Amino acid sequence: MDQLLDLFRNLGNSLELEEILSTLDQDLRRLVAYDALFLHTVEDEEFVTAYAAGGDIAWQQTRSGEAVLDRAVHDRRPVLHLIPHVSDDSQWALVFPLEHTSLENCGPEQELARQTIAILVLQRRGEIFSIDDLHVLNALSPKLAASIHNARKYRRVEQLAEADPYTGLRNVRSLFQRLDAELARARRSESTLAVFECSVQGFDRSGRLCSRATARSIFEKIALKLGESCREYDFTARSGDSLLLVLPGFRPEFLEDKREAIRRIVEEAHRRSLELLRGHRETLDAIAHELITHETLEGKDLDAIVLAHSGSHPAAATG
Repeated sequence: MDQLLDLFRNLGNSLELEEILSTLDQDLRRLVAYDALFLHTVEDEEFVTAYAAGGDIAWQQTRSGEAVLDRAVHDRRPVLHLIPHVSDDSQWALVFPLEHTSLENCGPEQELARQTIAILVLQRRGEIFSIDDLHVLNALSPKLAASIHNARKYRRVEQLAEADPYTGLRNVRSLFQRLDAELARARRSESTLAVFECSVQGFDRSGRLCSRATARSIFEKIALKLGESCREYDFTARSGDSLLLVLPGFRPEFLEDKREAIRRIVEEAHRRSLELLRGHRETLDAIAHELITHETLEGKDLDAIVLAHSGSHPAAATG
């Protein structure tokens, strides 16, 4: 009982899902014997593996394995499953649905909504899981489900705090956090770091001519295309009417190619704005200019980037 109470307390010490599940795996082994632990969150009726430790997960990704997980969700009760053809020894899986009781979207006359938010899978060789093991998981499941729900909710709030609601790109707060980290990394590795800025001018005028929603649509199109033009480890963000690209390790010889790629994106948005604003002389006009370091960033800091972004950098060029 003391070990179970300790596990309860430890699960409430973090809002990070990975840390919660690592703590669960560490402490639950003192209460239930198992060889492997997996946890799948349920998102849009799909199973997303959030944690895997030990054992073979492959059987859970087969059609028959997913049917076992679906059965646990549908029946809202644990499923004991004999894993076929794993080895000469019998290997058992205990598939346990974790339900969260939500107060959200419930009126005073409505029943509390119960929802399966995750599936816990324990595996072990030889000995079948016992009634005592089920008692432990039954006692643990409300606390574990609440911890998982809170962690996912916290992560969504974090993502909203870091994201621009119109473009889906990172916002200024997230931009400067990333810049700080990339500058430090560039100093350590003596590599280059490029920051491109695309300033969209005439945004308010275009909003008056057609509609704010239409002008915003053009702005979002530029943001989407800029993001698609980047490598997976590059970083794009929005600051006001500007879109910024942070490109670690960018090589100066590719500067003209990158400028040309940005120019094509801007020109396409310009053509789109002309179609939307036919008959008007004023259109959405985009100007791209870049700030790039050709040497190592020794001695550079965020102040240089802030000054450049404020418009005081002499290297800005109209495209």
